[in-house]
Amino acid sequence: MSQQKPSDFASLLEEARDEGARAAHEFEKLATEVGGENLFAAVFAHLVLTPAETANELTHGPVPIKLELLAFRLLPLFSVQGAESIDAFHISRALDALEALFMSYHRMSMFAKLHDTQSSDSSARELDDLAWLVRLDAETVRGSAYPEQIAEEITKTLGRFDDWFEAHVGICPSRAAKALLAIVTAHESRATSWFPELAESSKSMRERFAAARRSLKGHPTDEDRVFLQMFRRRSHAGSFGYSTRLAELAVDLPATQDSIYMLPPITRQELEALCGLIGCSPDVRSKMTEPIEMIHRPLVVLSGGRVLCGVISHALDQLRSAFEEVAAQDSKFVERYRSWRGEWHQGEVVRSLRRVFPPEAVYESLTYPDPDKPPGHTAELDAAVFWEPFLVLVEAKSGQFRLESQLGDVGRLRTDLKKNVADAFYQTQRAARYVQSCNECKFEEKKTGRELVIKKANIRRT
Repeated sequence: MSQQKPSDFASLLEEARDEGARAAHEFEKLATEVGGENLFAAVFAHLVLTPAETANELTHGPVPIKLELLAFRLLPLFSVQGAESIDAFHISRALDALEALFMSYHRMSMFAKLHDTQSSDSSARELDDLAWLVRLDAETVRGSAYPEQIAEEITKTLGRFDDWFEAHVGICPSRAAKALLAIVTAHESRATSWFPELAESSKSMRERFAAARRSLKGHPTDEDRVFLQMFRRRSHAGSFGYSTRLAELAVDLPATQDSIYMLPPITRQELEALCGLIGCSPDVRSKMTEPIEMIHRPLVVLSGGRVLCGVISHALDQLRSAFEEVAAQDSKFVERYRSWRGEWHQGEVVRSLRRVFPPEAVYESLTYPDPDKPPGHTAELDAAVFWEPFLVLVEAKSGQFRLESQLGDVGRLRTDLKKNVADAFYQTQRAARYVQSCNECKFEEKKTGRELVIKKANIRRT
């Protein structure tokens, strides 16, 4: 296989840019036809609410990324009113344009990387390749866990300091997490109430198709002929009816303060504070230069303070990050918070281990003689499991990989890798060296004084 020349990748990069520009122009045309906000709400509904049996990988695969691209392109057009009612043809055009935008965005990333690789110095290529792979992951993966798990983490870590955050932000972490879950519940409740009407619209169009087919045996009207030219199958007509009615109803999908059900009810101040943390309005969007910046702002804010939340796990992740950024502005407070966060995470690790292994085989917060220092010095290990003949040494780190490090800042990536991975690895290596240094070693739990005594002969694998 012949290798591509750098100039070939430059050409492919330019083609991808042109494809993205054409897709963006199509969104501009659609916005003038049906209105920017209406178009966004309708496409949002089709991406998030389309039944599984009618969705496909092409149009609904990477939904979180497509929602970000859609918002990035349409938020500046929210003020455009449009002149037509929206139907399934508009939605089809929008989904095609969104797919083209998605493909061009990722082709640009790939071809830019290939072009830079062929024209760069090989000595720096390995680190650049790692940074690019990390960025690729950041650009395509959303959500770190199930929504309930992230919400619990927010409540148990940030929520310990609810009063401090409410005074500094206007909403506390516990209430903010509940609000996001309530916003998604409001979307789901509204969509559920539409199902009978959507089913009826689909049924009506399928019956219209059947009637037009029967008319071919007699005296079909011009309207019947046009209808059959538009739809080759009854299922196509039914999908059109469903899609058109969903697009029409989607204008009412955004959640309002009154539709966000939680006790006590969310206040206007709290909703505005939540939007200030992770919301993206046209004004916020105007300060962005590339779609990846949407990652921080998963809550789309429409006119009248209405909101749409597409991927709840990602929204909760960003909520946690936003609160932690607020905490970082106070050096004294953030140390208190990080200390508690680390303690809670370590406790969760131990609780998880005790669900897998016999509880008496799991040890937490251990001290032991430091093999790398003179006698009398001790080191610490977060947790250990001695399940003969196996020994598991555990270090728990609660830090996050900063977005800047994920998007190509090699210096920050190196720092985050060291803090979150390398330090833990070296610390467990130190404990393993101690175990190997003597025939019988001893660890002690700091809180209880319980001893873990290990004889080297009894260990098959560490």
